[in-house]
Amino acid sequence: MQKVIENCNKDSHQIKLLLKHQTHKGLLSVFLYSSAAGLAWVNSYISIAIYFFVAVIWLVPDKNIEKALR
Repeated sequence: MQKVIENCNKDSHQIKLLLKHQTHKGLLSVFLYSSAAGLAWVNSYISIAIYFFVAVIWLVPDKNIEKALR
């Protein structure tokens, strides 16, 4: 979906910056998921909290994308 948005808005510099922010959020998610898997051996509640935090990060909509599309 991100690639479709990127292709439809090739001229918009603001959209490119917002999508770059989404890429950073994706990399952070991979790092947190990896650390949560390792921390499950230490304490499962910590890993559950990390999984929940990542879900919240992605469920909260980014208001800047809506502003950029207007």
